[in-house]
Amino acid sequence: MGPQAKLPSLDLGRFVAALLVALFHQSFIIYDVLGQIPGAMIARGGHSGVEFFFILSGFIILYVHRLDIQLPSRIGDFAWKRIVRIIPGLWLVLIPWAVLSLFFSDRAVPGAMTPTSMVLDLFLIPHTGPVLLALTWTLRREFVFYATFCLLLFNRRIGAAALSAWQLSVLAVALLDIDLGVFGPIIFGLNNIGFGIGMLIAMGFQRMRFDARIPLALGLATFVGAMIVEWWVGGPLNAEFRPLGDHMTVVIYTAAAALIVLGLVKRDSRRPAIENNVIATLGGASYLLYLVHAPAGSVMVRIFAVLPFALPPLVILAIMLAASVTAATVLHLFVERPIMRWLRGLRISFRQPQTA
Repeated sequence: MGPQAKLPSLDLGRFVAALLVALFHQSFIIYDVLGQIPGAMIARGGHSGVEFFFILSGFIILYVHRLDIQLPSRIGDFAWKRIVRIIPGLWLVLIPWAVLSLFFSDRAVPGAMTPTSMVLDLFLIPHTGPVLLALTWTLRREFVFYATFCLLLFNRRIGAAALSAWQLSVLAVALLDIDLGVFGPIIFGLNNIGFGIGMLIAMGFQRMRFDARIPLALGLATFVGAMIVEWWVGGPLNAEFRPLGDHMTVVIYTAAAALIVLGLVKRDSRRPAIENNVIATLGGASYLLYLVHAPAGSVMVRIFAVLPFALPPLVILAIMLAASVTAATVLHLFVERPIMRWLRGLRISFRQPQTA
């Protein structure tokens, strides 16, 4: 394979996906605390951003590290890069949130937390009982994927067999509706099929001959159509309720996200990459937006609740969303990115031979 083509459309895609998740959670935060329904709960299907993230993660990991396959010496670098990408941003959000949880016991922050469970959450180690930030369930699944991918770096055949067995097991658990208890979904949850599909796209998109607009249009139509159905049927009903069914929801959004990613990467690979600094920055900040929007929304909505005047729910949602995007962008530019740069340099300096 030749040099990797830049794929700037994915930055926009991951920002939109984070925005959808933020709209979903913050809409229900407003409804739960204030009893108001912002925008008729039109963002009810925003949880679908998670399926997009899983497809994107599987694609990017293989696309970026495909030349490291069968090179065991690259496992350390791969693991360090993944830790540096995930943990600093996680701690930027979880540590202040953990401090708040020590002083508040209402629904703004989780109650019944213990110092042990907080430490486990900081390292994404599964445990029973409440967690500091519920949406970190996706990050635990990410690390399962990373661990399995390391086997591919160690040995191509062993890794391919392990990844195939994992993906088939995920499908089998879903088809047979097997209850694996509290921790089983981390490894065998149906969403994990997105990692495998993303890798398949990375393996084949450069060899495929098709008009990028076809999968892109079909994927967007399916994605938006499913969101409309969820909004129309579900409305303000419980956030956990899936009008399309639990498994079918994952299947539909995963398929739609796969088509969108396939169309985007094919489109970018066939034309000169035009990087937009604003979009690149928003894409870089999307991970922090994913993490910070729920804590920020939970705090802000309680401020709105005690104001001497009432604001329309859509205005509240817009303010919460704008504040979350701003906070995520500022943290990314001035805190997360410098920390990541320093940590990557630290790894390089340790690998360099020491001279007298």
